[in-house]
Amino acid sequence: MIPASCLPRATLALLALLAIEVPTSLSAATPPSPAVEALAPVKVADFVPIGAQNLASFAAKVRSRQPVVIGFLGGSITVGAGASSGQAYRIVTQRLLSAEIERRGSKVSSRVSATGGTGSGFGVYRVGRELLEPPVDLLVVEYAVNNFTQVQKGPAGVASAVDSMEAIVRQALRANPAIGLVFFSTSQVVQQEGFYNQGLISPSVLAHHRVAAHYGIMEVLTGPTITRELAAGKFTLEQFFPDKIHPSDLGHALYGKLLAEAILSALDQPAAAPRPVPARLGTGALEYARMDLVPAGNSGWVLKEKGNGSITCDRAGQPVHFRVKGAKPALVYNGRLKVTWSSGGQAHEKILTGAVGHPAPSSWAFPAEVLPDATEVNVEALPGDDGLFKSQLLGVTSIQIP
Repeated sequence: MIPASCLPRATLALLALLAIEVPTSLSAATPPSPAVEALAPVKVADFVPIGAQNLASFAAKVRSRQPVVIGFLGGSITVGAGASSGQAYRIVTQRLLSAEIERRGSKVSSRVSATGGTGSGFGVYRVGRELLEPPVDLLVVEYAVNNFTQVQKGPAGVASAVDSMEAIVRQALRANPAIGLVFFSTSQVVQQEGFYNQGLISPSVLAHHRVAAHYGIMEVLTGPTITRELAAGKFTLEQFFPDKIHPSDLGHALYGKLLAEAILSALDQPAAAPRPVPARLGTGALEYARMDLVPAGNSGWVLKEKGNGSITCDRAGQPVHFRVKGAKPALVYNGRLKVTWSSGGQAHEKILTGAVGHPAPSSWAFPAEVLPDATEVNVEALPGDDGLFKSQLLGVTSIQIP
C-alpha cells in the first residue's frame, strides 16, 4: 500500500472526499470481521486475474440457444452516473453482446440492482431479492471503486470487504449453482494516479481477488487498460473522469467494450459441471443477509414512481405498519421519520433524520435489547426543516435464519 506522503495533493484531497461517500450507518450494517493480514503491494505485471472457467454453464446455455439473463450489481457507475442516456457501460455491454449472442441463436436481457455511494456491504442485502429471485445466468459485480476507501482503512476493512463480497457469491451459488460470476473492477482518478499509473494493482481489487481466487470467479480489470491508453495519448484523465470518479461516455464505452469482450471470449469454452462450493473464506456473517420491501398497504405511503420498490409519503399522520423478522434488522430510508414500536409492554419512539440528496440512503438498526423477532413497527413521515416531506422507505435489512 502506498504511503499517503507519496500521493499527489489532489489525490489526497479526493481520498478525503471519498471517505464520506458512504454514510457511516450503512457501512456499519456490515458486521465486523476478524483482522486479517494487510494487503501487500502487487505489481500489475505480476497480477494474474482469474479466467472465465466459471462461465462454462452460461456459455453452454447460449450454445443451446436458450435465452440468458445478465444481472448487474454495483454502485453509481453501474447506475450510469456520468453517461448520457443509453450510454452506461452495462447498456453498452448488452448491446455488444447481443450481436454475437443473437447470431448464435440466443437472446440476452438484463436486470440491474445499483445504488450510488454504496459498496458491497449494502449490495449483499439487495442481491437476493433483486437479482436472484429468480436467479440470473450471469452476475456482474462492480464494487472496486466504492469498496476502495473501506479497504484503505486497513486489515479490518479488507476483512469486511471480503466478507460482503463472499456473501454475494455464496448467495448467488445457492440460488443457481451454475451461475456465471464476474468481478468487474472499474476505476477512478485516485486509483489511477496512486496505483495503476504506478504499475500497481488497486487494494480493493486485491481484496476482491481473495474471493475470486477462492471461488474461481472471472475478473475483468479496467485500470491497466486505462493506464496504457493514457500513455498512448488516446485521452486524458480529465476526459475519462470529468468529476474524478464517474466515467464520461468515452469511459463507459471503454468499460462496456472490455466487459463484453471478456464475456464473449468465454462463449466457446467446453461445458463443465459447476465446481463444488468451497468452505467459507471469511466469517459467513452476511451469507444470509437480505433486504425486504416495506408494503404500503392502505397507508398514506405510495410506491415511488419508476423506483425500485421503495415507498414515499408527502404528509404526516399517515403511518405505514409492518413487521420485522430476522436478526439485526435495520431500516433503510431517506428524509425524516418517526419510528414507533412496542416491546415488553412498553412503547418506544425514535426520530430519524437521514441525508437527502445524497445518492446513498441512511440506515438505522433497531435496538437489539428491545426488539424481539416479528415485532410490529409503525413509520410516519415528518417534514424537514424547510417544511417539505422527503421521506422514503427503501426496505428493512436483516440476517435471515437458514
